[in-house]
Amino acid sequence: MKYASLRQGLVGAWCPSLGPSGYTLFDRSGYGNHGTLTNMDAGTDWVASRYGWALDFDGSNDHIVGRCPNLQPAQGTVSGFVFRKNVTLSGLAYLFVHRGTAGGNSRTYLGVDASWNATALLGDATPSAITGTAITLEAWSHIAIAWNNGTAILYQNGLSAATGTYGNFTTNSTFFTLGAFNNADGVASSGYAPICLDDTRLYSRQLSANEVCILAAEPGIGLKPERTSVFFGADSFSAAWLSRQSSIIGGGVA
Repeated sequence: MKYASLRQGLVGAWCPSLGPSGYTLFDRSGYGNHGTLTNMDAGTDWVASRYGWALDFDGSNDHIVGRCPNLQPAQGTVSGFVFRKNVTLSGLAYLFVHRGTAGGNSRTYLGVDASWNATALLGDATPSAITGTAITLEAWSHIAIAWNNGTAILYQNGLSAATGTYGNFTTNSTFFTLGAFNNADGVASSGYAPICLDDTRLYSRQLSANEVCILAAEPGIGLKPERTSVFFGADSFSAAWLSRQSSIIGGGVA
């Protein structure tokens, strides 16, 4: 399988570019950690993008919520694609937030600050944010945070942008939200993001710099079905093409 390592430790993969799915955003990791579109319109918030499809958040109350208890807090990676709209932010806007049950302080978040700088925060209580540089206006950017053994690396478009440390995780995370902060029980409370999102992933291991660089190449990489081909000498025909020709020859409907 191409990019097989990108499947290792993958516990959540929410990839709108793979196609609209109504009010449920499917988890492509195989764990079934699906998200629910909340305060969103399945008819208008799935929008066309250069990569196929994306989800459009209004920055007012749009968000996606679900449960994802599979994280191993000692190490991990969160990554995602963000499209920066031409709007002003009043504070933090969140791409991904992962928190424990009500009363738990452990959290993981990845997003942007009021100046559109990529930023992340890990661990208990009030650890320091790890902040990079501003993402590009009216363009897609890939951001990621990868951590292990007390040290974290923030990546932007596949390159290391900042490093930092993080506090202990004492509560296993349970709820996640996309496009907003959640109040430790899956209820969004603030930080609504006026952005478009695609291919947000959660890993229970620290990805290497090379793996993050591969993720930044395009949404859905390593998740899309591979095309099967049949070879006849120097010529190659896809299985779908051969099926179509068989249907035509046999008098069926193509």
